[in-house]
Amino acid sequence: MIRAITIDFWNTTVDSSNGRARRAERNDALKDVYRALQRTWNAKEANDAFAVAYEEFERFWHGEQRTLSADECLHVMWDHLKMDVPTTLHDETVRRIEDSILAGMPALLPGAAEALGRLAADHRLALISDTAFSPGRVLRKILEAH
Repeated sequence: MIRAITIDFWNTTVDSSNGRARRAERNDALKDVYRALQRTWNAKEANDAFAVAYEEFERFWHGEQRTLSADECLHVMWDHLKMDVPTTLHDETVRRIEDSILAGMPALLPGAAEALGRLAADHRLALISDTAFSPGRVLRKILEAH
């Protein structure tokens, strides 16, 4: 007897592409940190910091089978950028990074809604996701939008 079916969220149910709008939102959040710290915006420096954070993200993903949160990734970035970011500004930036996926709303993959509907008619379903930058509260908003 099948008690439940688990389904992966990214690239099984939801398309992870459409990153341009998400990247723009993340850059805007970082620009606001630069502005708040009265530091001149430097796109290359910011892109390098994102790259360093992503490398650390991948290192944890492959080495420890867990993903870093937006909070952890931003701390990696602040260290790389030698920025002392006040807690309130950091927390606000974490929230913006977590919510950035909503700016580039991922689409359901073709057939996903129909397949999930058929499966849900007879089985309990559970979504599995490495939340990456977007915690469960944000992923629920994506599902509600679809």
